[in-house]
This record gives sequence, C-alpha cells and structure tokens, in this order.
Amino acid sequence: MMKLIQNIDVYAPQHLGKKDVLTINDKIVKIKDAGSISAEGFLSEAEMINGEGLLLTPGFIDSHVHVLGGGGEGGFANRTPEATMEGLTKLE
Repeated sequence: MMKLIQNIDVYAPQHLGKKDVLTINDKIVKIKDAGSISAEGFLSEAEMINGEGLLLTPGFIDSHVHVLGGGGEGGFANRTPEATMEGLTKLE
C-alpha cells in the first residue's frame, strides 16, 4: 500500500521544512521538497494525504523504545514506571 503525504512539515529530528513523503507498506521510501513528488505513473494508485498544518516526526517513538526498558524482566529492582507521551514531550 502506497501513501503520498504532500506538504507536511518534517522534523527528523532537525527541521527539514515542508516536504512530500512517500511511504510503501508503512515505510518511508522518499522525502523530497514539497510539490516535487507527483501522483503520476505508478504513484497514481497511492493514497493521497494533505499534510498542510501537520507535523511528521519519523522515528520519534522508536527513539524512546530502548530507554523505556525496565519491564521487570530482571526482577523488581529493574522495574520502572510506564512512560507516557506527555512525559516524553513535556517541556520543563
């Protein structure tokens, strides 16, 4: 399944600006300047998504997976509280 997200503001993690993003089977395969990927040829079957006003942060959740750990596999001393989206994104 192909998706073409057009004109979305991308942070990866640095700000890349407005981009067009093509995904195939939920994997990003191309990021180019906004307006540079058109839905022609084989992309005519792609689901089109208007990204205007939206943010894309590829890998944001994945970058936190390993620090969460602490599920108690090594016993009680290795258990940590569950992380929340608010806790990961809150500015102090």
